[in-house]
Amino acid sequence: MASKALLTLLLLVPACHESSTAPAPDVVGTITSRAARFNAGVPQMLVQGDSPGCENSYIVYLHSVQRLRYASGAPADTSALVIGAQVRVWTNGMALTSCPGQVAAIEIEIDRPGPTP
Repeated sequence: MASKALLTLLLLVPACHESSTAPAPDVVGTITSRAARFNAGVPQMLVQGDSPGCENSYIVYLHSVQRLRYASGAPADTSALVIGAQVRVWTNGMALTSCPGQVAAIEIEIDRPGPTP
């Protein structure tokens, strides 16, 4: 009986060390443009981080977004991605190192909606 309890404990302890939190976003900032800068046929947005300069901004391509939501968890659509909205973006892990950088979003969370048109 004790060996069964020990085996159960040994199987559960590693699970406790796994992170149950979501991975950190790859891009965090404010949408400053929805105009196409590169790849004109692909929907995109320019996201500026907290500090100025192209080193802290990203062109985020929207063609591969699998999940788009508000911070509350409610679903959103691309019409909510307006200039002034604050977003958190998870990418496919690849980035073009141009200035600004270019990434493909797979998940977007709208932390603070922008002004309504």
